[in-house]
Amino acid sequence: LVEGRSGLLAVLNEECVRPGGNDKAFVTKIAQMNKASACLFRGKRFDVYDFGVKHYAGEVVYNAEGFVHKNMDTLPTDLQECATQSSNDILANHMNNDSMMNIGGSSSQGAAPKKKPPKRAPQKGGSSRTLQKKGSALIGQTVWTKFKGQLTSLMQSLGKTKTRYIRCIKP
Repeated sequence: LVEGRSGLLAVLNEECVRPGGNDKAFVTKIAQMNKASACLFRGKRFDVYDFGVKHYAGEVVYNAEGFVHKNMDTLPTDLQECATQSSNDILANHMNNDSMMNIGGSSSQGAAPKKKPPKRAPQKGGSSRTLQKKGSALIGQTVWTKFKGQLTSLMQSLGKTKTRYIRCIKP
C-alpha cells in the first residue's frame, strides 16, 4: 500500500512531477487505485483531502492538504551545476556531494571520493562559457526519493554489520 508501484508514495511522486499535480488529485488517485485494499479507507464524512490507513496499531486518518507541495522540495539541476562552477570552495566541491548524505552508496573508508576540480568561468575579457544542462530543471529528486535513497543506503550499511541486541533486565 505504501511503497508498491501503485502505492501512496509512488502516486505522491507522480503528482509532484505532473504539471498541475495537486493534493485532491493525489487522494482521488490513491482511492481509485487501492479500492480493493482493506488497508486504505475513505469515510463518508471525510473531506476531499482526507483518507485513512489501517495500521497494525489501528486506523489513522490523514489530511493530504499540502502533501504535494511539501514533497516538491527540490533543488533545480541548473542551480546545482551553477554552484559547482563557483569560486567558493564549499559551494564548488560540496554542494552536490551526495556521498556526504550516503546517497548512491558510500566508500568502504567512509570518505568522499575525490572529485576533479570544477572548471572556472573565464575572468574579465575572456569568452563566456555556457553551462550544459544535464537534466531537467523542472524534475529533480523529490523529498521522498532523496529519503528513500538515504534509507536504502542506511539499510545496506546496517545489513553489512553484525547486529547484536542486549536485553536489559530490571532488578
